[in-house]
Amino acid sequence: MNANTDLPGGGPDQDPVPAQRNWMPAGCYRCEFPNLKRPLDSANHFGVAADGEQLGIMRIPVRWLARDEAINLAAWLVVVADPERKEFERLFSEIKKS
Repeated sequence: MNANTDLPGGGPDQDPVPAQRNWMPAGCYRCEFPNLKRPLDSANHFGVAADGEQLGIMRIPVRWLARDEAINLAAWLVVVADPERKEFERLFSEIKKS
């Protein structure tokens, strides 16, 4: 584990995902207080950037992402890759159908 807030799994140096659903790592703020409303965090934690038509993720996570981290990464990718969301909305609608 890289930090006590990392979720398990996702890489060769990390623990496998536990089978039980109520597992929580010690010190995990998201796990210990699941009903506590946290402020929206829109920081670019994964370093999403673009250079012309190419996108880069400077900090590629090699672990399981928490739900809020996955949404943050997805939002940054969409904002950088398709700011008007023209292609994204069309593809999002198709993915929701599947």
